[in-house]
Amino acid sequence: MRASLAKAPSKKKKETAPGIGLKFVRDGVDSANLVSMYKTQGQPTWNFFANDFSNNIPPLTGGLLFLGEKFSSYTDYV
Repeated sequence: MRASLAKAPSKKKKETAPGIGLKFVRDGVDSANLVSMYKTQGQPTWNFFANDFSNNIPPLTGGLLFLGEKFSSYTDYV
């Protein structure tokens, strides 16, 4: 399991973008991965667990469209 922030925290603004990643190692087949976060835009608090995580990320907009393109290069299930 990996717990991390999708963007660097700021001392000036209470905002973070927490997420977790899980890797499931399996015999005889490729490993499986799961990524989960609250929102790609982040949340207005430094509390890592303030909101529920989900692996269904809402549609990306604005400056985050490039992120959706990157995700789609690895999976059809963005």
